[in-house]
Amino acid sequence: MKTIKKAVVLLAVLPFFFATAFALDYFEVDKPSIKKAAIFISVQKSTTLNKQFVSQIQSMLEASLLFTNVAVAKNADYSIILENSIESKELLVTIKGEKQTEFQPKYFGLKFLNTEEEYVQRKTSQMGNRIIKELFGISGAIGSTLTWSQTENARKVIYKKAFAVPNSGMQVTYNFYTNYGASWNQANDQIIYTSHTDFGTVINLQQVEPLIFKAHEIFTQAGIASSPIWASDGSIYMTLYVSNQNSDIVKFELEGDAEKGYNLKKVRAITHMPTIETEPAISADGMQMAFVSDQTSEPQVYILDLATQKVTRVTRTGGYNVSPVWSPNGRYLAYRSIRQGISSLYRINIETKEEKRLTAEGILAEEPTWSPDGSLLAFTGRKDKQDSSKIYYMLASGGDYQRLTDTAQDVVESGPTWGPSLH
Repeated sequence: MKTIKKAVVLLAVLPFFFATAFALDYFEVDKPSIKKAAIFISVQKSTTLNKQFVSQIQSMLEASLLFTNVAVAKNADYSIILENSIESKELLVTIKGEKQTEFQPKYFGLKFLNTEEEYVQRKTSQMGNRIIKELFGISGAIGSTLTWSQTENARKVIYKKAFAVPNSGMQVTYNFYTNYGASWNQANDQIIYTSHTDFGTVINLQQVEPLIFKAHEIFTQAGIASSPIWASDGSIYMTLYVSNQNSDIVKFELEGDAEKGYNLKKVRAITHMPTIETEPAISADGMQMAFVSDQTSEPQVYILDLATQKVTRVTRTGGYNVSPVWSPNGRYLAYRSIRQGISSLYRINIETKEEKRLTAEGILAEEPTWSPDGSLLAFTGRKDKQDSSKIYYMLASGGDYQRLTDTAQDVVESGPTWGPSLH
């Protein structure tokens, strides 16, 4: 019976099972701490590509911060068994519980069209996310795309990489400006970002998937605009400078195409106060905008209901709260707060107003960004005030963190943005 079942699922990866091992009582990103699942991965055919596959999947699953690899099955919570071989263009995968007798084994298959390294790596990422989905009930962030800025030749250059995928980093921007603050469109193929020129800031748009070197200037009034973000409906929100004590958030629509050129059409001003409003962040459903305002003489995070225009103050502890970002499910805002001279990341539940500190005193953290599945947060951090800033990440519930990038110590990194999921 088992053989028949495996043969059926070999043709394609089946839709995800409804029941997951830990989705309800073991793992939730909302919980304050998460116990990693111990896994043991074995392969029945010890071919060259199979061994490489196992090594890669072990690395990717550990990078997700949800798993720890063990050397023997008896020490594992779950065993993952691979049958057949990549060389034969197919793998059979079995997930079985080692300690939970009530856990029903899961079976699925992977087909390989070829054995080229990049293709196999992508299939490995897909399998990693499938395992995460089966055991934790979330889609997984492996292979999802991140961008950030790093200093090169006295300017900031935007890079991208696939999360947990080795040797996937590549340069994105090739102009002679300083570039930062990328935001992805809903099609997950273009970014907009701020470029600092000799005449002031301009806003650029660039094709990323696939990468096209040429950038399009979509807002050319130098020195006026910054912090562009793409909303789920395709609108673009930006901060427009009015004076040293006043800036407003304005909604635009993108017009044109790559051949004829792009431009931004102003729709309306979203904020109108005689104070500084900046750093807009639109919720995934497009209904709410978080932003930063100094209307109380110090920067605090607010939420604007875009339908009713009702404004609600979110942060009330600390005198410096900035850089709000929505969780994918819309339940939380993560943000940077400076308290007792320490820059840390916090998270607040929008409904209950419960606030939680995410980063410990051992790192100075800022600029949070959520993974597309909501399980992780990447951020800019420094372990010491004298260190160069680097990109780190951690579980969205807080706790331990680790480096996302591997640049040299003198390279300054900043402005991470988590983009599209792997498809």
